[in-house]
Amino acid sequence: MDATAAKENDRRLFQYFNERNMVAVDQWIDEHVSKDFVNHSTHFGGSSDKNGLKEIFRKFAELDMTIELGEMVFEDNVLCFRTIIHIGGQPVSAGIAMVKFKDDKIAERWAFSDDLKTL
Repeated sequence: MDATAAKENDRRLFQYFNERNMVAVDQWIDEHVSKDFVNHSTHFGGSSDKNGLKEIFRKFAELDMTIELGEMVFEDNVLCFRTIIHIGGQPVSAGIAMVKFKDDKIAERWAFSDDLKTL
């Protein structure tokens, strides 16, 4: 996976989410997340597969959440990025996420947000 392409592609996912284009979010996940995807950081008691990832984004949307991306680093097929989470337009949490690519698709995900860790 090319570093520039991986970063731009991930930015597109969060743009879709922040615009509340959940159809585009689901399509993005179907296209860019592997069939055997494992989410090591589930929220809301959801599943660790692709469908669980879609559900996380739907639940986040219900919270009136937007996600601002900060720095992004790509090395050895792993993309790591900083996030600032806003609810109702106010920044409420900062976090870090990592996604690992295999065969140009996201195969694994880890994420932590300081004030949202219990979701």
